[in-house]
Amino acid sequence: MFLPHLYTPEGFRLTGRRYAGPQDTIHLGPDRKRTITVCNLFSNQNKRIDEIARLLDADRQTVILALIQEGLILDAKSSIDQIQKNLTKPGECAESRLGLKFRACRYRQ
Repeated sequence: MFLPHLYTPEGFRLTGRRYAGPQDTIHLGPDRKRTITVCNLFSNQNKRIDEIARLLDADRQTVILALIQEGLILDAKSSIDQIQKNLTKPGECAESRLGLKFRACRYRQ
């Protein structure tokens, strides 16, 4: 069953974590500060991925990668791979269980 509150408008699965960044960011590098900003805007300010990318003049891939690395959204590829590993019938595709439109199936020999 699809539960919309568990997904972002872009279709990424939320982990349900709230982000509490470090208190002192003065000694952090610019990449780490950007990751903290992305996560804060997403988790605490409820901004969408596209909004964050526009606000920070970054591409969506950078924003998505930061959110995955900090555990705020799940990586779709690793979720599919995990389901694929747990399948009991040889040759059954992950998308048949998830109702996905893309091809993420690796048949077992």
